Amino acid sequence: MTKVVPTKDQLAALPKLQQQVYDLVLRTTLAMFADPYEYEETTIITQVGDANFKATAKVPTKQGWQALFDENKADQQEAATLPIVHQGDQVQANLQTPQKETTPPVPFTEGTLIMAMKTAGKTLDDEEAQAILKEVQGIGTSATRANVLEVLKKRGYLVSEKNKLHVSEAGITLCKAVELEPLLTSPEMTAKWEQALQQISTEERTPDNFLSQIKNFVAKLIADVPTQLTGNAAIKQQINHQQQAQKSDEVFLETPQATVLNKQKFYIVKPKQGEDFTLPKKWSSKTLGKTAIKALVTKGKTSKLKGFKSKKGKSFAAKLKLDGHKLSFDFD
Repeated sequence: MTKVVPTKDQLAALPKLQQQVYDLVLRTTLAMFADPYEYEETTIITQVGDANFKATAKVPTKQGWQALFDENKADQQEAATLPIVHQGDQVQANLQTPQKETTPPVPFTEGTLIMAMKTAGKTLDDEEAQAILKEVQGIGTSATRANVLEVLKKRGYLVSEKNKLHVSEAGITLCKAVELEPLLTSPEMTAKWEQALQQISTEERTPDNFLSQIKNFVAKLIADVPTQLTGNAAIKQQINHQQQAQKSDEVFLETPQATVLNKQKFYIVKPKQGEDFTLPKKWSSKTLGKTAIKALVTKGKTSKLKGFKSKKGKSFAAKLKLDGHKLSFDFD
């Protein structure tokens, strides 16, 4: 924000990005005092055989604050109108079966995974359990969720690559193991425990009763899980797969600070102290060789490297540096 309204010449002298930021702040501020955006919504229900098809369109009647923003969006909304029809009109149905390809789910980042933990109750069918988890804001607390992820990464169950979280072979094995006891992986169990804690606070249940049930549950797990693991073919197969994957991990580099393992698409850096992290094999179209990886692991930065390419395909040279475990360019 600025206390002085810049002149036209002062605005023109700003870098393009700063001009865009100023423009967005200005429009957003003006929108706070603009008239409401108003529209009419039309819905048509078309019956084809025994099936009903619903079509909805919005026609703006007053642009209001929206006139301050994307004009193209407003044009698209106006273009998305429905034909004028009357109840009982006969129409010709044109049925098509489009062919599309599904895409895999987008990997979680730490931020989106924490949000998924916070909203875990949304997926439950049990309305009471859903309400309880909504009240306590899902699984874990704001103080513990991030720490849970750090522990999972430190123990090698999660691997972070380019800010995306991936489950390691050890993590997959753990998931398959806990699937043998559905209560361990069920948000409903968290909801039941939260409900029990609420009952303790209202003296409907005693703490001793709750702790006794937890102890019995843990004792049952200790007794049952080893037998379930040894008798489960899927777990055996996953453990064998994990062992083979571990054997295929070649030591790419050894330094006094860390061991670097060569995975198929990235390197895993295992520091002598601290948690594991990953480094990419390619960065902006340039393959990172042993010299560059060694410099990053031992010094936290490289010398100037050639062969990088921008999004427009232009070649350039730059240094690389590690900020914590995050790789970035250093143009200094």
